[in-house]
Amino acid sequence: MALDLKNLSFSRQILPLIAIVGLLAAVAFILAGLPDRELSEPGREPPRAPEQLAAEARVAGSGVVEPSSETIQIGSALSGLITGLYVQPGDRVGEGDLLFTVDDRAVRAQLREAEAAIAEARAAIAEAESARNTAASQLALYRNVEDPAAVSRAEVIRAEGEATAAGERLRLARARLDAAQARAGSARTEIARLKVRAPIAGEILAVNIRKGEYVSTMGGGGAQPFIEMGQTSPLHVRIDIDEEQAPRLALGAPATVSPRGASDKQVEALFVRAEPLVVPKRSLTNSAAERVDVRVLQVIYQLPESYLFAADGTTEVALERLLPIGDPAFDTLAAQALASSPSLAEAVARVEQARAGADRAGASRLPEIGANASVTRQRTNPESFGGALPPGIAIDTERTSYAANLTARWDLDLFGRLRAQERAALARADAADASARAVRLALLSEIAASVIDWRTLEAREREIRSDLASADELARLAGVRERAGIAPGFDRVRAESAAAGSRSRLSALESERARLLGRLVTLTAQGGAQVRAALAQDGEAQSRPLPPATLPSALLVNRPDVLAAAAELAAADADLAAAARRRFPVFDLSGAIGLLAFGIGDLFDNDSLVGSLGAAIAGPLIDFGRIEAEIDGAAAGKRAAFEAYRGVVYTALGDAEAGYGLVASADEEAAAAAREAAALQRAARLANTRYEAGLADFLT
Repeated sequence: MALDLKNLSFSRQILPLIAIVGLLAAVAFILAGLPDRELSEPGREPPRAPEQLAAEARVAGSGVVEPSSETIQIGSALSGLITGLYVQPGDRVGEGDLLFTVDDRAVRAQLREAEAAIAEARAAIAEAESARNTAASQLALYRNVEDPAAVSRAEVIRAEGEATAAGERLRLARARLDAAQARAGSARTEIARLKVRAPIAGEILAVNIRKGEYVSTMGGGGAQPFIEMGQTSPLHVRIDIDEEQAPRLALGAPATVSPRGASDKQVEALFVRAEPLVVPKRSLTNSAAERVDVRVLQVIYQLPESYLFAADGTTEVALERLLPIGDPAFDTLAAQALASSPSLAEAVARVEQARAGADRAGASRLPEIGANASVTRQRTNPESFGGALPPGIAIDTERTSYAANLTARWDLDLFGRLRAQERAALARADAADASARAVRLALLSEIAASVIDWRTLEAREREIRSDLASADELARLAGVRERAGIAPGFDRVRAESAAAGSRSRLSALESERARLLGRLVTLTAQGGAQVRAALAQDGEAQSRPLPPATLPSALLVNRPDVLAAAAELAAADADLAAAARRRFPVFDLSGAIGLLAFGIGDLFDNDSLVGSLGAAIAGPLIDFGRIEAEIDGAAAGKRAAFEAYRGVVYTALGDAEAGYGLVASADEEAAAAAREAAALQRAARLANTRYEAGLADFLT
């Protein structure tokens, strides 16, 4: 049977056949693209709630850690060039501290113009006042003429017009003064707005601008803030609670918080507040089962200090390992400073003074033994016996006595007053010792920083001199091309400008050297020539170890200033105890043994031996509040010592936090500089290859 093509219909036969083939191909493609549904064991156990939490009825939610003040985004109200940047991430700033400045040259020019206009307006006011007074005097003369016929009416009208015009000029000059003062005030306000300051005390979280960049006003919304900061002590966590679970939430109760992926590490967070509005969920966890089309109640909790991340490890770094190693300049200057620094010598003397006070307080608890000798000549009046003596009785009216005694006295200290005073003295000795160690550490650290800065300046000088030589060579070649008429003079001027910039940077290095030299003279108590001679010693310092991998707060236990403040607090507590024990009586034991004779030859006879033994008790009865005042003063001193201790601890914690941040940022900066140097060296090699191949000249 032959197929008759003439009887085929496209719409009835061919088109349905094409549709069936396409449908079969689509089904095959879909089946081939389906994922493998076969179950398999996960590579690691997924995060889950611990058994303690899994067995309890709870409300759970995810959240983000944020500063307690929330993140403050800082911008600029005015556009311009960034001329100064004074903070970096990790820095702690106080309220009103300068963050960055925007170019204010144009505004200062406007201020100078306004001040010139103010001076001009004041001069115009003085001139107008003089003209008004002259016109008023002239008009008064015309009006006070005795014979009206002597003055024409036109002269009077002209004088009146001049007086009126002078008054109008005066008002105009005053208006111009007000306008100029307003412009000056506006310019001063603009200058103040170009200096951006911290609105609160806190920590710098991010810096998104650089010195020399042009910035425009931050418009909000999706615009990137110039600086982000916040109060990070304490930290808060913002938890998103599904609105369906919100009624089950117990507001005011603490929460159990754990980092994502580490549910076994839990801390208790304190309730702070709940936001009054239910908002769409914004904080996502990227979980496949997470719902994103929900509204959440945001609840804020305060995290404890223990939540801060602590790296694993117990690395301890001694001070000597953190100082320059193998640098003869540092070794020489450090030895000179330890031998002759006035600050260190003063601290050592204070340690000796405190130890002497502790020895004296300890000796006060022991018996006090003394010795004395005396010769006494005494004359007695017989009448002092009331008349004549009985028969056979006579007295010597004049006699001499000789005595030698050993005495002893001991305060039993039953209520611990002397023990408290000894504790206070020992604590002050510990404080003085810690302060001396702090002075030593600060001295060595300052010298190390100065020596490192000096070495850095030397390296910068070498690089700048290399740049200067290159710039001079470029200027010479550009001059040759200019004189040959094959290049414009702009190339020469540009190269000479680059050389002038290098010379300017060299001059700036000299001023920085002078500052470092002066600081080292102060620290080492040596002359400038000796310091220069020490710095001239060349040496290659070895690499420094990494900072200890631990919590910043863990570094506080060995800081001398913290130990000194703790010792001062212990001393203040002992002073308070000693002052309180003055309310109780004092028990004394005393005794004496010696020789007493009325003739020098009888001094060592048996009958000359005398002695005494006694006990005494004495206590306050009515002192009109003197002891209470002393106790109140000691209590106030303890409170002051406690606040001083808190201040030192927070200062030390801030130093540790800032130190870690500075080390991290310095490492990042060094890595970026190394990458930049590698890129520039590659560009230089490529340029040299093109130059040697004749594809480019030396200038390009």
